[in-house]
Order: sequence, then structure tokens, then C-alpha cells
Amino acid sequence: MRVLIVGTGLMGSSIATCLARKGFKLLAYNRTVSKAVELCKEIGCEAVETLDGVSADYTLVSLFDDMANIEVLASKRLYEKVKTRFVVNTSTISPQTSLMLSSIFRQHGVDYFEGTIFGSVDEARDCRLLSMVAGESSKLGEVESLVSQYSSKTVYAGDIPAATALKLAVNNIALAIPALIGESLEILEAYNVAVDKLLEVANASWLKSVFERYWPRIVEEKKARFTVAGVAKDFRLISGELKSRGYPGVVSSGVASFYSGLLSEMGSKDYPQAALGYLKKKKLPT
Repeated sequence: MRVLIVGTGLMGSSIATCLARKGFKLLAYNRTVSKAVELCKEIGCEAVETLDGVSADYTLVSLFDDMANIEVLASKRLYEKVKTRFVVNTSTISPQTSLMLSSIFRQHGVDYFEGTIFGSVDEARDCRLLSMVAGESSKLGEVESLVSQYSSKTVYAGDIPAATALKLAVNNIALAIPALIGESLEILEAYNVAVDKLLEVANASWLKSVFERYWPRIVEEKKARFTVAGVAKDFRLISGELKSRGYPGVVSSGVASFYSGLLSEMGSKDYPQAALGYLKKKKLPT
């Protein structure tokens, strides 16, 4: 099975690593060609400098935002240049953009599926992502034959843009947690309460699992699994979507402001470290 990976950033390269280990024939395209070349040297795939004349059974898309998706998939006319049966888009974009892309590909006889994902780059490399799929149900089995290779669970959400909407809903909960922890740390700092006390309460309550997941990533600076810039983008998207539908989006707007305010200093860092963003004292217990 030939798979074209479009976008070799953190998540695209991690999914490619998973698929390469399983013996898939991979092609990799990135607007910055050197990134695709570097990935292919590492995992053993073929980097392509242009989409012209590329042929693949599946095209797996992992691009940063709406603009990147529109540029690569629509403006560069991937639907004409690449001979492919299915396009599976893992990107977090707006439902409106996903609907537009779906319509364009359908007009050109290509089956477009949303394949949004939940999980870290570590889980992607280990083939343990949770995937949310939307598209024509009669062809779901063929799409799942690829998606199941890098996912431990696949949820069929319905017609497009259901998977994109579901991903935004999930992110709105999960990605807000470090921002909430950050403001909680600010309360402790303001009143000179030891952080150990918060950890003691967390470990004795249902918060234990939350802190077990996030605390090591807050206090130990490691390679980013998902950047502050990416989370800020997602929350601007979530807030905008809610407001466009007549909902106030108060919480998502606040979280978007929290992350966006840290972009200049922490944009490339792992997003849980945003919890440290506004603290005067940044040395925390491990």
C-alpha cells in the first residue's frame, strides 16, 4: 500500500514513523522540502519535491492550520496533481474549511475523509492515536484499513464536518488544563502557599490522573509534543467557531488569550509548560 504523507511536522512525521515500521511504502511531501528529505533519511521513505504526477493509494494530510490546508490542497490543486483513491485529513481546521475541501475533492472524483486525531507525538510513533473519522459511511472500511494502522481506537463521527467538530470539542477540554493549572499556581504564588500542598491534594483526589499526565511535562523541559503556538491556534479557532454559531465562547476566548499572550516567549515550547508562563518563581517541585 502506497501512502503519501502531506506535511512532515511533529504529527505527520510521527505517524509516518509508525507506518514505516509496519512496512508501508511511504512518500513524503512538505512545503519545506528539506524537512521531508530529513524524515525520509531517518525512516526510509521517498521525499517528493512536487506533487505533480505522484501516485498513492492514500494521501494522509497533516498541516498546521486552515491557510496551510487551503494552500496545499486547494491552491496547489492536489486533487488534480496526485492520483489517489482517498484523502484522509488529520489536520485541526475549521468545519467550514473542511466542508469546502470535501466539496472540491468530491467534484474531482476523490473521496475526502476527515481523520482528526487525539494524542501526542509519542502515541503517534507508537501507533496508539485515537482517530475520529467522518465521511461517506459506505467507504469507511477502506479508510479504516489505513487509519487503524496508527490508531488504537477509531470513532466514526458521521458526515463531514462531524469529526472536525468533535476534535475541537475534545481539544477545548483537554488543552485547557495546563492553562487552568497555570492560574492555580499563580493563586498559590500570590498567597505564598507551597506548591507541594496542591500536589498533595491532587494526589489524594480524582485530580491525581490529571497531574500524573501533565505535571512532568510542566516541570521538565523536553522536546515539544505539541507547541504553545499550536494550542493558541486551536483555541482561536474554537472561540471563533462558537461565536460564528451564536454562542458566547467565553471560556475558550479566555484560554485563547492565555496561550496567545505567551507566544513570543514560549511559542515553540511544549504546551503544558505554558502553566509556568506568568509565574514570578519558576522553580517547581518535581
